Amino acid sequence: MNRIGNLLIGAVVGAVLVGGSWYITSHTGSNSSVVASVGKNSITRANFLTQLQKDYGSSTLGRLVTNQLILDGAKKNNITATTQDVDTALNDLKTGNNITSDAQLNSALASNHMTLQDLRDQLKIQVLEQKIAEKDVTVSDTDIQTYYNQNKDTTLVTTPETVTASHILVATQDDANKVEQRLKNGEDFAAVAKDVSTDTGSKASGGQLPPFTKGQMDPAFETAAFALKVGDTSQPVQSQFGWHVIKVTAHQQPVIPALADVKQKISDTLKQQKAKQPADVLSQLAKDDGININDASYTDVKNNILNPPPAQNTPSGGVPTTDPNAVAPTSPAPTTNAPAGTNAP
Repeated sequence: MNRIGNLLIGAVVGAVLVGGSWYITSHTGSNSSVVASVGKNSITRANFLTQLQKDYGSSTLGRLVTNQLILDGAKKNNITATTQDVDTALNDLKTGNNITSDAQLNSALASNHMTLQDLRDQLKIQVLEQKIAEKDVTVSDTDIQTYYNQNKDTTLVTTPETVTASHILVATQDDANKVEQRLKNGEDFAAVAKDVSTDTGSKASGGQLPPFTKGQMDPAFETAAFALKVGDTSQPVQSQFGWHVIKVTAHQQPVIPALADVKQKISDTLKQQKAKQPADVLSQLAKDDGININDASYTDVKNNILNPPPAQNTPSGGVPTTDPNAVAPTSPAPTTNAPAGTNAP
């Protein structure tokens, strides 16, 4: 299953399963109606629902119980989730899963028999849960200033440091020395690149590479490129792909936001870091509110809430989920690449 589907099932598993069951129940008639067939054998709605309950009954009931615990806890503490809160959570979900259009989101929802309102309802629950977890947390101006000082050059940077460069790639140091000499003799960099460079991706454009940030190129290539002044040309540089002569044509310094512009973002981040774990929040809510499971086959639901496992997942956007089976989207680690078009040996 793709990341979008995993997130939807992980973060809103109750809505997916309950909604999916409702969809089958309300759209296909009686228990004897056929959902699917394999050869001459029929799979009835009753077969389907029985298997669904066996596979997901505990997790679905658990989601329904925890949702009610959160609603009750929010009411007791006068905590609300505004439309803007839910909009923000939805935007975070879309951003974290590369959902760039309503069509993409609607497709993911439709494949799970969900509506946008189903998703918004569950996100509202998660917003309330996060606010309950943070209700006793305080963040001081000193905390915010310290975080800003420690992260302004890294995670708070709005535009990373970027270099634009051209290069000429050859196989040996001797070949690179010859390239360097031709350039010193006044030959045009682009002309020499078109003549001798072995990088098929940039040769035709005179060695021109797309802009790149730190962590995208071979370490030796990156170090040399970021050290050069605009207009300067490097001495031969060896990388895992061969020997390069590099010319920097632009160098954009990182854009660091002012403290005032990111103060609320930092405060939110620190609150999330200091907040109680979702499992601990639910355990306390259950003790305060009380849970009665009348079906003995689901006693594990109450036990899992009162005595949760130590680790829980948190979906993108900082909205925690109480479902231990939830899948948090992962971000790919920076890769070490050859300059565009270069074939790794």
